[in-house]
Formats: sequence, structure tokens, C-alpha cells
Amino acid sequence: MDLKDFTAPLLSQLGSMTSVAPTLPEEKTEMTMLEATAEIEGMISDSLAKSISTADEILQFRVSKDENLFVILTESHLVTYDGSFKGRHSKKITEIQPKFLELFNEDKNAILGRPGETKIFIYDLATLKFVKSVDTHKSKINKMFMMPDQLSLLTLMDSEVLRWDVSSFDRIKVKSFVAESYDRAFISSNSLHVGFTKKTGNDFYVHSIENKQLLCSENMGLRIGQVSFAPSGNFVAISSAKVIKLKNLNNLQDFRAPIELEEAIITLNIAKTEDIILAGTQRGNVVLIDHKNGRNNIILNVHRSALIKFTLNSDETKMYSVESEQKRKITTTKFPKLALKRKIQNNAMILNFSPQNQLLIKSKDSLKLFDFKKNEEHFINTSEGINAVICKNDKIIISQLSRIVVLDPQFPPLQMEDPDNDIPMTLISNQAGTILFTGSKQKIKIWELDTLTVTANWKAHEDIVSSFVLAKQETKLISGSYDNIIKVWDIETGNLDLQIKGHQGDINCLQITKDEKLLLSSSSDKTIRVWNWERNILVNTINTTAPLVGIYLTDDEKHLISSTTDGKITYWSMKSYTRVFYNQVHDKMKQFIASPNGHYLAYAVADNDCYIVENPLFSKEMAVSGPTEGYYQFLIYLKHIILKTDIPEHRPEMDDWIILPHFLAAQHYYAYSSLFIHLKRSLVEEFRYVESTFGQTPLSITMDKEYRDCRNLIVKSMIKTYVENPYSLSCLTKECLIDLNSEGFRALLKLYDLIFRRCQGYNLPTYVPEKVPLPTFYHSDEIVPLKENFIVETPAQLDANGNPIGGYIDDKDIYFMHCLVPLNLVIGSQESLDFLRSLLDSPIQDIFRAELVQRILEEKWNQVRWYMYPQGLLYLLYLILFNVYVIFFQDNSAFITAPFVLSIILSSYEAYQAFSAPLSYLEDLWNYLDLSRGALMIIYTIMVWSNTDPHSDAYTIVITLAIFASWIRGITYFRLYPPTRYMISLITEVLQDMFSFMILLFYSTLAFSFIFLITERDDQTSFLTYIANSYLFNLGESNSDGLNTIQAVTFLITTLINVIVMMNLLVSILGDTFDKVQENLEVADFTALAEMILEIETLLFWKRGIKQLAYFQLCAEDAIKGGEDWAGKVRELKLLVKLMQDGQTKAIQSSVEDHKSLKQQAGKAQKAITERTKDLVESLQSLKKVQAEFFT
Repeated sequence: MDLKDFTAPLLSQLGSMTSVAPTLPEEKTEMTMLEATAEIEGMISDSLAKSISTADEILQFRVSKDENLFVILTESHLVTYDGSFKGRHSKKITEIQPKFLELFNEDKNAILGRPGETKIFIYDLATLKFVKSVDTHKSKINKMFMMPDQLSLLTLMDSEVLRWDVSSFDRIKVKSFVAESYDRAFISSNSLHVGFTKKTGNDFYVHSIENKQLLCSENMGLRIGQVSFAPSGNFVAISSAKVIKLKNLNNLQDFRAPIELEEAIITLNIAKTEDIILAGTQRGNVVLIDHKNGRNNIILNVHRSALIKFTLNSDETKMYSVESEQKRKITTTKFPKLALKRKIQNNAMILNFSPQNQLLIKSKDSLKLFDFKKNEEHFINTSEGINAVICKNDKIIISQLSRIVVLDPQFPPLQMEDPDNDIPMTLISNQAGTILFTGSKQKIKIWELDTLTVTANWKAHEDIVSSFVLAKQETKLISGSYDNIIKVWDIETGNLDLQIKGHQGDINCLQITKDEKLLLSSSSDKTIRVWNWERNILVNTINTTAPLVGIYLTDDEKHLISSTTDGKITYWSMKSYTRVFYNQVHDKMKQFIASPNGHYLAYAVADNDCYIVENPLFSKEMAVSGPTEGYYQFLIYLKHIILKTDIPEHRPEMDDWIILPHFLAAQHYYAYSSLFIHLKRSLVEEFRYVESTFGQTPLSITMDKEYRDCRNLIVKSMIKTYVENPYSLSCLTKECLIDLNSEGFRALLKLYDLIFRRCQGYNLPTYVPEKVPLPTFYHSDEIVPLKENFIVETPAQLDANGNPIGGYIDDKDIYFMHCLVPLNLVIGSQESLDFLRSLLDSPIQDIFRAELVQRILEEKWNQVRWYMYPQGLLYLLYLILFNVYVIFFQDNSAFITAPFVLSIILSSYEAYQAFSAPLSYLEDLWNYLDLSRGALMIIYTIMVWSNTDPHSDAYTIVITLAIFASWIRGITYFRLYPPTRYMISLITEVLQDMFSFMILLFYSTLAFSFIFLITERDDQTSFLTYIANSYLFNLGESNSDGLNTIQAVTFLITTLINVIVMMNLLVSILGDTFDKVQENLEVADFTALAEMILEIETLLFWKRGIKQLAYFQLCAEDAIKGGEDWAGKVRELKLLVKLMQDGQTKAIQSSVEDHKSLKQQAGKAQKAITERTKDLVESLQSLKKVQAEFFT
């Protein structure tokens, strides 16, 4: 290698470069789904084909260069339209019967011709008036063609080709061009060449228009179909059946390899850029072929039958065409804007990007810097033996054979042989560009770049070191190797801090997040693994379709880009680790890297061709990205989905496309249009999390539009995907949970159990000292719990290194849990209030059995109980003082002041509560009782201070009601004490269950009151007395002395019905109610707790605006399983019943799809239920015995 060969000016240019900070497109956070949809509809409308109908079948048509004039030739008329196809003019020309049409004189005139005629006919297009005819005075015209410059017209005659000079309208001259007979002519767009074919159709002849000479000819071997010249005149495209041959124009030898399509080619055109060939096919498709840069073909399904007429507008952005089965229509098609893709080199190797996003490649024996924007390449150095290159600041650092070479524009080139003669395969430098780390087979070396001396040499791996990242302010080096292991090194000491194992194949790429908490590794084992590397925890695994080539984490860390050997570039959501969309390249992939700013992706394929493409994530204009095949079909499909017209069947391949820059996919519009079946089939194929730039996901759309079925379908899909990818549930939002709570989602309890999961494999402690208080709660920004957030270790005995000797003294087992969905649980915040209300309003009260809900309520109660305890003590003091006054001090009017003041304080609290949340305050019946109590206390105090007669009826009524209301209201404060908290629920349940019984009891009591009135016939006794006696009779207080026969019979009937039957019925009802309350004790307890928490949080109005999302985490003592307490037995029995119910539900659901399977499953389920019911009955009987003993 001669180091003098590198170019100093180029390195000086590199030296002035600074790294460009990656920036993603600005997010349109203010946009709504409706606005984005309107934009997309506009894009689709603009992109899809439009048809213009004509009165007659079209023989020929031409478009003016400015597209303001359309000229159509039919069998009988010459017709013109303006650019909008609204203004129409026609001229009947049946006497001419032309077949040919061309425009000239700056599109002001038309030339018409017909086969077998020696004349051409000229018309004024502004008036459609006949101007004149010009005679060849020679043989008859067979065909005619206008040169693109509109200066010459070629006509094919029987024995020659004539060239008409039409540059002067007044003097049109005819000259002989070629003295030979040809069947067809094809003219180059630069008007320099013309190609001819003869009737045999296999030979192709190229003539120079300027000197009329034959340049070359060639037998193509097949019958020639269509021909198109490159604008530059370098090559020509010739079609035959399904094949397109690209030939050098000077000798008709192969220019590129032939291109074969799946359909016969009818029309052909080379774009002005010369990299795209447009081919119209027999089935009506238009295929865009990138023969230069290797993009996959784009197929536009524009027509239903073969193209017969085809022309482009002047800037080649639109195509105008006529198909064989629609000869009365002209179809206008706008071509899609193709993303940048450039083929850089044949047989090359991608090495790296420069700081300015220029590509360093190894091509043949040269190291080159390729500026793809300017399409320029610069020689840097000979490339013999080059393995890796990096650019750092103003230096280019090269690994060449077994030496390191540093090219610096400020100094002469520097090179140094590896001391062990190793071949460095991987390079990385520190930020300052002073230290170099190299990885070779088994070894890692550290170099001082200024002197190229090795300062450290580690035996690091068992195979090639393939990738590096630096962490912890460049104090840690993380290396990946083909030995399947990731290692973390302390750079200063050279110590191996950590080994991370899990991959089953070569590790080829590492990426680390900005906060350095997550490490991503890709491998040939078809997995991308996400690690919490400091704690050696595998966070998640992403499975791919083929071995990985490389990965790239975007600057905003929302997306991960991966490349695989099967040619897929896949874009993943970093929130849910699910696929968003992918692009497919045309060949197997070998290399993949991203530019420093992430805007460009470079890759090399199996044949060592190198390409560079734009990163679609940075698209600022409306664009569609996907597997490349099917672009036009996707637009048509999406149009029908959005507009709900002629809705097509679900097509799975359409779910792989995305609309940029909004990040909207087909799934968004399945949800938006409430297409349940499409959404279901899409989710069956694959669950994806795609969030638009304005924050909309399919789930949030269904919530906003209140499509309950679609929303539930998405949530069920998340639950189903949980086993494979637990982070699919992280797509849930707090708003979604609130909605699911309020509406009673069937699988709500299961959902809560899944999103609040035990931590396994996170290297967390399993025991702590006995004195550590548990449970401990924490709200974290990280989804994975950290030990230090929960536990301060205080071991009783330490060794010399500070480690506990033999564990802890009096230790206890613990476990950790974490919520996968971030929640705002700040007490008093609006989101916390909404969450609590949704729990209380949920039709599924078993939600309070979910451990997440219970733990959240426990943690909240620990925060708010100190608001409730003073209130409870204050009310207790009020109740004591008021009753002491009533018993001992009614004659002392001054004593009422103390309970009155306390009542005013309590009423002030009620007023504050009503002010903070008036609507919710009025919904609680207990608040009306409190208002009544306060009002009665005020009235009573006024009566005392105004010396009202204490023996008056009004005085007695007021004090009675005040005492009654005070004692009844005091019941609610028993909620503060856990052992009596459920009693409130018991009282409520008893009143509810007794309501029907009380109606029946009142009815029978009233009936027997009338019977007693009639049988006794005592005018001195009032009817109210009979009612009272009848009521007392129900309670067993009766007198049977002196009864006559009728009264005795009545007494017997009353005893039988009201005393025996009704009272036993009451006992039975109360027993069932008690059993029900005991069974739902857990629910009742936490419901009461939630009500108290909500009451307090409602008062904290100054915290309403706090928005602080965090992951709820827990550390708790691991209770002994299989306890012998009766409550545990009840839970086990309930679990058994629930399992039986779930089995029945699943059997019923599956029966909808398979009736035969229903009978089999139902029979099995019934048998299982019968067997388990027997066990359950026996267990319940033994349980009742235990329960009776317990309450005795």
C-alpha cells in the first residue's frame, strides 16, 4: 500500500466536517385523525387513475406540452378539450377518414393522415378549421410520426421513408430520408435517432436523423414488440413478448441484463432520468422498472384490459392511456414519487459513513468516499486487505491487513502493525478521537491514536469480536462476538464486569439507548434481544424471519430498524416491540448500516452490489412505504376502506404498508371505519402497535369513536399475544383501562392479572431482613423494578468485603411485581379520580379482587388515611359530647355550644366537599344524611338558645331526628377500621335483600290488623293500635286469653304465617346475605376503601392538573401457600368455580365455529362440572361447619 496515494484535499474536506445531529421530522401534534384522513383522501384521489369519457371510440390522442389541450381523433371527428376536460369542441371529418394524428407549430396545429393517401391535412386547433393539405407527389403514406421537437415529420411509404420539414408552417418541404421500406418507426426523444423494423419483425435498424445513415442493425432473435430510446442516446430498450432488452445504441450490444416481466409488454417508455422504464402490459398494468438502482418493480393496476394508446406529459409525472376494452375513455394516472435508492457500486463492500453522511466503500482495490447526493466518488487509498474503517472528527482510521492506518489532513499518514499480527475486524473510538478500540479474533486491544501504541491487550472472546459500544461516560466497553456472548469491560482496569448470555448464534451488532439503560443485540439466531445490561436482565426478545445482518436505533428511540438476510428492512416499535412495517429489497442482504443522522440506510446484497436508500421514517411529504410490490393496490384498497364503498375482503399483505409522515396503517382505518371482520383477521395475522404522529393508535381510535366491539377485540388480541410478547400490553393506555373498567370488559380481571406481573429473571433479591417494612410501593419511570428503590439492606453480620454471612438473621421471603401500563396515580389528580370512579362504576365488581387494584388502593390509603382519621376522631368527639349533653345537661344551654361548634366544623367539611365536586357529592346518599344532620343540629341549637319548651312536640321531634341522624351517619366511620369495614356493605346488602321481604311482611301485618279489627269489634281501640299489636305479634308478643273461636283460628293462622313462616324466611334471607357478604368480603372491603379514597382525593382540587405517568411497582412478603384458614378455602373454592365457568365459556365460544366440537366439549364440560360440583358441595358443607365454629 502506498499511503501517498490518498488525496490531502479530500481529507481536508473531511476535516472540516462536523457530525450532524440526527433530527426526525417535526411531529404534527395538533393534527386530528379527521384532518389526517382528509389529507390522505386527497393524496389517494391525486394518485389514483381518473377516466375521461368521449362520445366516440378513440383512434389517436395527443396532449399539448402545457397539458392545457387534449386532441382526440375518432372515426368521424376531430375533438379538442381544455386541460380540465370541460371545454369541448369537435369537427366532423368523415370525408378524410384519417387514422394518424400529430401536433406541431407549438401545438397550434394538427396534422392528419390516412393510410393509402399521398397527402397530409392540416387543421387549426383553435378553431378546428381546415387550413390546407400538402401532397407528397410520391407513393402512398402507410404510417406517420412527428419528431419530439415538432420540426420534422416522418412518413413510412411503400418503398421509402420521407422526412417532412414542418419548421415553417407556410413552407412545408418533403425530402427523402431512407430509400428502403420499413414497417414501423421509433423516434428518440432527442430527435437524433430513429429505429425501424421490417415486417419480419426480428431485425432492428438504427438511423441517424442528421446524416440519414444507418448506424447499426441487429437481429434480436425474437419478434420486436416496442422500442424506446434513452433521452441521452446511450441505449435503447426493446421489448419482445415478456422480455425487455437494453442495448447500447452505437452497436446494439447488451447494455444491461434483460428484464423479464410476468405479462406480455404492449407499450414501452424510458423516463427522462433514464433509470426508470415504464412498461404497459397486456392485462392493463403499468410497471415501473428501476433498471439502474435495483428498486423492486412498482405495479400500477390502472386498467382492466391491454393498453393500446399511451403517452406521458412533458415532465413525466402523469400518464395518459387508452385500453382495449374502454376505447371511449382516456385514463389519467399520476406516477408515485419514488424514494431515493441509488446503486453505488458493483462488487463492493460498504465500510462506513463519514460524519457528513457520505459513504465509505471498498471497491476493487480502492477505498472511496461516495457523495451520493452529487453522484461523485473520491479516491482515498488503496483498499487491499481493508477490513474496517471509521471516521472520527478529522481522521479516517483504517484496519488494513494486520495494521492500523490513520489518515489526518494535518499530519502525514500514520500506520502501525498489530503487535500480535492480528487482523482487526471491528473499530470504535472514544468521542475525543484519542483512543481506539479494536476487535480481532478473540482479542480486544486499546490504542493511543496519536502514537498508535497498544496500551491494553485482552484475551476477550473465543471467536471474532464483531461489535462494540461505549457506556458510562466511556468507562465501560461492551463487546459482542461470534461466540454468542456479550461482555462488559472496565476500560481502566481491564476487568470483565459482566457476561451476558442468551443468543444461540453470532452476535453481529450492538446498540445502546441514550440513557444507557437498555442494550440491543442482533444475532444470526434470528432474534433481537433487549437487555438491561447493568443487571444482566433480558427485557424482551424480538423474533425475525431470518438471521440478522444489523440493527439501528433511531435518535428518538421510538423505532428500531433491523435488516435480515432475506432482504427485509423491518421497522419495529420500541414501546411494544412489535412490527410496524417493512421494506423488501430484491436480493439477499449481506451488510447494513445507517448514516450518522439516520436519514439514509446503506446495504449490500449477495452479489456485492451496494445500495443507499432514504429512511422512510424521515419522510416529510405524504408518502406510502411498504414491501414495494403492491403500492397502487394499497391505495385502491385503502380508498374503499376509508370511504366504505365496495369494501374489499381483508388482504393481509395490505397491513404491511404505512402512510407517512402521519404513521397511519390499514389497521387504523379498520378501527376508524369500524370494520370488525377486517380488524379481527388483521389481528389474527399479527398484533402490531402503530402510533401516529398525533398519538392515535387503532385502540385509541376505537375508544374515541366508542366502537366497543372493535376496542375489545384489540384488547383481547393484546392478551392473546402476551405469552409471546408481554410488552404488547404496554400499548394499553390509562384512558383505555378507565373505559374498560366503566363498561365492564369481560376479561377485565384477567387483563389486570396480566398487566401486573411478578418479576422473574430480573436478578432481584428473594429475601430481606425481618425488620424491613413490607409491602413497599414505588412509582418508577422504568418498567423494570430496581432493588434500591425498595430495600436498604442492613445485614446483621458482614464479612470483610461487606457481604452478609450466611444470609440475613430472621430473614423473610419476598417477591416483586410491576405494572406494564404507566398510570397517573398522584392523589388528587384528575386521572387518579377518573381511575377510582371507573373502578366504583364498573359492572364487574370482581375487579376489586385484582391484585393491582388492591395494591393501588392500599398504597393510596396509606397516603390519604391521615386526612380521614382526624375527621373520624372529630365526629366521635361530637357524638360523645352531643349524647352527654342529651343525657346530663339538657338544662344547661351553654353545654350545647361544644357539639354545635364541632357540628359546624363537620358541616364546613361537607360544604368544602360539595364545592370541590358538586355532582359527585350529590350522587352519594350519605351526604344528604350529613346535610340533614347538620341542619337539624343548627335548628335544635337555635331552639335551645331561644328557650323553646323542651316538652313541646317540635322540640322532641327535632332532637330525636338529630340524634338518630348523628348515630346513623356515624356508621360510615366504621369504614376506617378494617375489621368492621365490610359491615357497612353487610348492612347495605341486608337492606337490599330484605326489601321484598319487608313489602310482604307489611302486607301480611296490615291484613291481620284488619282481621283483628273485625273480630274484636272494639270501638274504643284505634286502627293504629291494631297495627301496632299486629306488628308486636310478629315479634312474639301476644295474649291468647279469652279468645273466641274465630279469634283463636285467626291467632293460629297469624302465628303460622307471620311468626313461623315469615320469621324463618327472614332468617334464611339474612343467612344467605351473610354468606354472600362473606364470599364478597374482599370486594366489599376494597370497595369501601376506594370510596373513602375518592372522597379525600376529590377535596385536593389543587392537584387536578398534575400529569405524572409512572409504572406502579411492589415489593411484598411472599405468603405461605396453601393456608388452612377458612377464608383461604373459600378463595380456593371460588377459583375452582371460576375455572369451571371459564371452561364452559370457552366451550361455548368454540362451538360457534364448530357445532360438532360443541357437543363433545359440552359433554366433557358437563361431566367435569358434575364431578367438581360434588367435591364443591362436600367442601362447602365442611366449610359451613368451620364457619359455624368460627362465629360461635
